[in-house]
Amino acid sequence: MSYQTVDKVLDARLPLKPSERLVLVYFAKHANKRGITYPSLTRIGDIGGITRRETMAAIIKRLVYLNLISPTGRRHGTTQQVIEYQINIDHIQEMSGKITLPDGANTSLFSEFMEYRGYESFKSWHFIVNETSKEAAKAGISFDEAIRFCLDVGIRLFKADIYFDSK
Repeated sequence: MSYQTVDKVLDARLPLKPSERLVLVYFAKHANKRGITYPSLTRIGDIGGITRRETMAAIIKRLVYLNLISPTGRRHGTTQQVIEYQINIDHIQEMSGKITLPDGANTSLFSEFMEYRGYESFKSWHFIVNETSKEAAKAGISFDEAIRFCLDVGIRLFKADIYFDSK
């Protein structure tokens, strides 16, 4: 286990759902010094209380999509079904400083919104945070209220004018 890898993942300010953060920390906990890890879905689920393999697979797929982890192409275990992953610590640290939600913002709510939008790139996240914060201030509501409005109404970007028109 590499405590440095665990510390870097724990210190990262990424807008992930708690279950996604838990899985990423678990990967880090079981990584070697080079950031290589290959825990089984069953083992991660047992520790994290995630009971469905489909849920676990979706979380890992999202972490891969966000380039927080990458499959190495190698497999382990007696049946060769356990996939080996590389934790992309440099990318985690780089992205951590670029995406900052407003103080008190609900990261799970924002993550749900980004899932609704289709898991866009971190550059898009930065734009969405800035634009939503600016427009929410115009509307006199919080960042979280703006995100919740987008989800409730089914829009991809909050605009104060749309909010006012809906009232």
